[in-house]
Amino acid sequence: MAYVSHEGEWNFRSRELPDRPAQPDDEELLSAEESFVVANEFAYVECRKVYTRNGERLEIRAPKREQWIRLDPVELESLTSQTHELFSALVANGPEG
Repeated sequence: MAYVSHEGEWNFRSRELPDRPAQPDDEELLSAEESFVVANEFAYVECRKVYTRNGERLEIRAPKREQWIRLDPVELESLTSQTHELFSALVANGPEG
């Protein structure tokens, strides 16, 4: 099982990360709405809706890990069909942070 993101592929078995840029794609940011925070004792993320030449995206930032991603509506909708077991596996096998 492997997790695939815009930065590349991370193999759960080998725990090897490919060389990844500090930021995701270089879509031109046209504007952005005010961010909001989702946090608990384990994680802290900042979210905001951004507007690019390719349409609206949800930008999610993890400041502690210095990582972020912009998801389009199709990518977001696909998350709704996933099970909690998938996310549990991502958390259990993800990069240490």
